[in-house]
Amino acid sequence: MGRNTTFCRGLKFLQLLLFKAANRRLALFRWLNELVDFSQSPLAGRVHRSIMWAKLRTLADYVRFSQYEDALASFELVALMAPLVRDKPQYWKWVIVSAHNALQSAMVCAYADITTGDSTGTSVLTEKSAEKVLAWLSTATPGLYPKERLADFPELLKRCVAGKPNFEPLVLTPKQHKDIERLHDVFRNNFVHFTPKGWSIQKAGLPRIICAALDAAEELMHRSYVSFQIDDDQQKRLTDALAVARKHLSIT
Repeated sequence: MGRNTTFCRGLKFLQLLLFKAANRRLALFRWLNELVDFSQSPLAGRVHRSIMWAKLRTLADYVRFSQYEDALASFELVALMAPLVRDKPQYWKWVIVSAHNALQSAMVCAYADITTGDSTGTSVLTEKSAEKVLAWLSTATPGLYPKERLADFPELLKRCVAGKPNFEPLVLTPKQHKDIERLHDVFRNNFVHFTPKGWSIQKAGLPRIICAALDAAEELMHRSYVSFQIDDDQQKRLTDALAVARKHLSIT
């Protein structure tokens, strides 16, 4: 393999890592580094201060997400909606959708972590999408990064339950597995793809189904290699959201 080919592949892998660098702490660290580097330049002074504040204002204009923040936002939405469903039962829709998304995001956080042997993030993609990304990485020919397509919820659940050499299987009871499958197949899919109809849902089993998803998601988010990626504030948000959600689901 020629030196140029190796260099190109190295650049492409670096590009992939940068493309996937969604952790907000990393983004903030980069912004601060730029500000520190500039402060040590000959242009430091009034120009430096104006550029620094412009950069900080620009950063404040955006809301940043990562797979971890996506999961946390979903846990928190369950906690926000759970206290309201007794008086506004139609809000079960948002409890269902957010609990489903919390589990899906938790599966992505845990299964695609580099600690589990996935340095490219392809283990959570569809087979065809993963093949395209890996092919892009293995060739020295420049080209656009292929569009990623996440594996669907049942496939992610299947992979997590099966496990892999560096990923301990997600253990579910038969009842939990059935409840999670029903959450996806019956409730979430009907809400996300709602067709013209009247639909009555028995409320009695919903807390149990939601809690099955939250329990599985919590187990994945508390795995050491996932916990390492989130800071103390995010850990507290996760703990608080789960406590509020479970409190109100238990009395619904």
